[in-house]
Amino acid sequence: MADHATVFEISCNPGCLTDGIPNVPYIPSPGAVSVVIDLGEECSVSAIVPESAVSSVSVEDALRTEVAGDDRIFGQLSQGTMMPDTGIRYIRVADAAGLREISIYGRRPGRDLAQLPDIRRASSDGGWIIPVPELDPGTQVDVRIFDLAGRLVWGGAAEPGTEAYWNGLDGSGSQVPDGLYLVQYSAGSTVRSGRLMVTGE
Repeated sequence: MADHATVFEISCNPGCLTDGIPNVPYIPSPGAVSVVIDLGEECSVSAIVPESAVSSVSVEDALRTEVAGDDRIFGQLSQGTMMPDTGIRYIRVADAAGLREISIYGRRPGRDLAQLPDIRRASSDGGWIIPVPELDPGTQVDVRIFDLAGRLVWGGAAEPGTEAYWNGLDGSGSQVPDGLYLVQYSAGSTVRSGRLMVTGE
């Protein structure tokens, strides 16, 4: 048995398919073992980012996430792997009790976003060069990198049209594990998101 949540409105962030607003911690209905989010139509999904009600609690390993198209045939997602680009309507998350938000990033059909510049590997030390788009003319852009558990890994700021540099380390100075990360660009009320696959190459 699963609880069901339907997305009725798009957030002010055109890259976020859910409202992106943390709510009260989710309490499952009696007998429910998962929650199913219905995006309303098949979409391209780039990242699923859960947010725990307790910031110190890691939810990355505890969650079991499956996705399905209109046919509702669910397939398992493995953490740290690239998810299917298109054809995702339903997201089923097990063990979601206590989460305040499950933000889903991607694109709806016929609503192409401005192309974000490609992030590239730095040839000198294996870090990452992050081109900074112009989101709000004349406004500095905040760049943040999150893991798939919604934890902030790195943050910086740069002028639009320049480049930010990330050395691949987290806030404690440790090399981040290989896997998929969400890159968020924000300036004023404008937010865009992209993704970065970190590998040990």
